[in-house]
Amino acid sequence: MGHEKQSKQLGMSFNKARHILFKTVLFDLIKKQNLDNCYRCGKKIEFLRELSIEHKVPWLNSPNPAEVYFDLTNIAFSHLSCNSASTTRQDESLNQSRRTKISEALSKIKAETVNEIKSAYGSGVSIIQLAAKYNVHKSTIWRIVSNQSRIFVTK
Repeated sequence: MGHEKQSKQLGMSFNKARHILFKTVLFDLIKKQNLDNCYRCGKKIEFLRELSIEHKVPWLNSPNPAEVYFDLTNIAFSHLSCNSASTTRQDESLNQSRRTKISEALSKIKAETVNEIKSAYGSGVSIIQLAAKYNVHKSTIWRIVSNQSRIFVTK
């Protein structure tokens, strides 16, 4: 049956309305308890649209994600823009670390080895088999066979 009647009367999906109500009540309580200073920048969170709930310690890919996700001592309030900027910086840091590892792996592979890998792949040897043979990650082999490695390869 769903929430068709409620959605029609509210002029939006019932789940969206429930989310807005929850966030409105939460923001009111946050202000009443003087918890409305941004965890990131320290300034007041003035408007509901700015409110973001964030985890002080990232839960994703942690050893126990559910525990970290639901740990109330790990929760803070921030401006949505401050939280997003923090996530972007973390992503950039992870991407740079990943690029460095890929660059290091590819720099160890000589030009003739790259040609051997491409030839073997062209004759039907799988990426997984090639990764095992050359003791590199399969993403490294994929970069070689898809010609994304030319800037890293040493002669």
